[in-house]
Amino acid sequence: MLNKIKNIRKIINIPNSCIEKYLDLKGKKANPLKELGVYYSGISLLKKGYRVGNPDHQDTYIIIFTKSGTGCLLTSQGEIIMTGGTVTVIPAREPCSWEVYRDEWTILWFHCHAVACWQRFKGQVLHKPTAVIPRLENAMNGYLQETADHPAEPEPETAAELYSRIIASYLSESLQGPDLASGDRLELENLRDEMKSSLSKKWNTKLMAKKLNISASTLQRRCLDNYRKTPRQILIEMRMDYAETLVECTDYPLKTIAQATGYSDEFIFSSAFKKYFGASPKFYRRKKTNVINRNLENNRNQE
Repeated sequence: MLNKIKNIRKIINIPNSCIEKYLDLKGKKANPLKELGVYYSGISLLKKGYRVGNPDHQDTYIIIFTKSGTGCLLTSQGEIIMTGGTVTVIPAREPCSWEVYRDEWTILWFHCHAVACWQRFKGQVLHKPTAVIPRLENAMNGYLQETADHPAEPEPETAAELYSRIIASYLSESLQGPDLASGDRLELENLRDEMKSSLSKKWNTKLMAKKLNISASTLQRRCLDNYRKTPRQILIEMRMDYAETLVECTDYPLKTIAQATGYSDEFIFSSAFKKYFGASPKFYRRKKTNVINRNLENNRNQE
């Protein structure tokens, strides 16, 4: 292993057959990602012969989500074979090289400055399973499409910025800590992903526990151990996060938003929303609209 580590040198070998798409991280639209330190990111289909080596990447944390295919990572801590459905974090200053292990390797990747949220990975390479990749890829493709179609939108919050927020959320959620995910944690993360993709379903603690073939009390304990939240608190948080996006960014009627977030009617939804955010959804939407109108007016005055 020592000889392999000594062989890690600066190298960039990218065959012409590789296909790479890079996120445009300039401007306000990328602010949610910039807050996580992201300064370079993309989606890559890499072909045999691809290899990158970096003996000292300064203050950069490198995060690689493997969608499909296989890659090989070499660091001072050993060799890791990166297969589909995994995420790998290479901490700052860790000598490393990675390459396509067989014919091709599809990855979603992020280069991040060493901001506070990444310090928990300092000195330790993380490699673990994750279920977030399909949704993360969809959000990244949405961002790429929006920035291509609307490179200089004047609105205070564009669709691209919304996708940026979603990408940042998935990135944060999939990297909860430096330890390898336990079987319990992976099952919970899979359940959370399923709930997020079907919030209109009438979820409750009993149904959540049934999905994992465990008792409600066991689910309660596992959620408190892993997230310091009860299953009900996790469900409410998911519903309200999605509800906030729909209230802010769409003109859907409250009845539609209530159905989309799993509430039986708009009155129960409005009460839950006000309890969570301290304001009714109608007031929340009106306040957001007023902010947008003021910003548009300011932009017109500056022109």
